[in-house]
Amino acid sequence: WCWCVWFFLAISSQTFSFADLNDTYSVVRLPPILTQLMFALAFPVSLFSAPIVVDDFEGFILSDDWDEPVVNSTIRSGIGAEGSSAYVQLTPTTGILGAIFEGGVSDFYVDFYLRIQPGRRQFNFMVMNHEEVSADGASVNLRFQNDVWSAFNGSWQPISLPGILVDGWYHLRITCRGWGSIGATYDIELSDFGGTEFTSSAIDLDLYQIGNPNIATAGAFSFVTKWDDNAGFDLDNVIVEAFFPDVPPEITDFEFDQDASKVSIHWKAFPGKEYSIFASTDLETWELIGVRTASGVEEVFEEEGVTAEFRFYRVEVQSEP
Repeated sequence: WCWCVWFFLAISSQTFSFADLNDTYSVVRLPPILTQLMFALAFPVSLFSAPIVVDDFEGFILSDDWDEPVVNSTIRSGIGAEGSSAYVQLTPTTGILGAIFEGGVSDFYVDFYLRIQPGRRQFNFMVMNHEEVSADGASVNLRFQNDVWSAFNGSWQPISLPGILVDGWYHLRITCRGWGSIGATYDIELSDFGGTEFTSSAIDLDLYQIGNPNIATAGAFSFVTKWDDNAGFDLDNVIVEAFFPDVPPEITDFEFDQDASKVSIHWKAFPGKEYSIFASTDLETWELIGVRTASGVEEVFEEEGVTAEFRFYRVEVQSEP
């Protein structure tokens, strides 16, 4: 099944009645070059996930999922997490590795394996409200130092999690929920030394440094080694996913160029989602006229040679099974 938005184009001045259709719709009047009407079917809201980063480093090249700047983050051969043959190493005091949540996200998780080295700040992870991979301006500033997990909130606040040892892999997951609304929180889950299953957790944390996740979505995250003579650390099997409301596409613009006989349809999209565009002249027989996989937060489709007296369009997005 799928979400869809329907809209109707009348090239002549004739009218169209919605009397036989579901009465849950909104009508939008567009520029008076022709009569145009649009309505969206209403459905309950669910969530779908979209991968942001997936990288096991086994190809000995960083995935294109990471965003610039990538600074002093080098793939090494050796014993990685879960017996892998490669991992990424962040250079002491200068390493940065992260990605942007284009358009901002409210709910997401960052899942990875971590191995630390002797030193001061042995691990540092940040989430920013702004869409920039950085070692500064973090809303979540999480560290492991002096055998203590803590996050900055006016001062460093300890987090009740077990300490971790050097030279061994740990599985971690950081889950952020509700960014951009009141009550934004995050969880941290941690495995035992060499383990894969989570055995410890700190839940519903609201320790924030800069920016306000209660009114702003998350724009980016980063692993960094800039602060407190960070000794550098290793990462492996990184998976980052964001969750988006699975709702009908929202049409943002709809144009008809009579001289060129061309229709342009714009809608708000979710990166990675596939959209199908259908057209009909009678609301009974539908023709698939295009498919778009969203690369950003807005998509556009153009149909040329539009000459029918009446033209109906439908934009569908496939939901998670």
